[in-house]
Amino acid sequence: MLNIIQSNEGISTRELAEQLDLRPSSLNEKLAELEHDQLLLRVRSPLDQRVFIVQLQPKCIAQLEAIREDRKRFNEAIGEILTVEEAETFTQLAEKLSDGLEQITFPENPENSKHNHGSDRRWR
Repeated sequence: MLNIIQSNEGISTRELAEQLDLRPSSLNEKLAELEHDQLLLRVRSPLDQRVFIVQLQPKCIAQLEAIREDRKRFNEAIGEILTVEEAETFTQLAEKLSDGLEQITFPENPENSKHNHGSDRRWR
């Protein structure tokens, strides 16, 4: 979500909800938490006072940059340990795990039903 906000400067809450395929009420709950943590601001659009624009705070931008740097170092380390084929398999498994955990955590999001990977096997 934060990457979308950063990539779409001046995005409205309505547009963000559409891009994330979330109900506006669910999005506003999450935005309120991030606003409370001083990671973003919601301000009224100067063009239409009914519209709220989402803006990242400097604290959030710094955290996103730190995460990108950590991810870059992690990927470089993985590249020294795994072959290209192993890294691709690892990425596929990590995405499958992430999708599955997202389905469990946010079952109300219809987007999650698109990520069924067709396996009934479960890790125990």
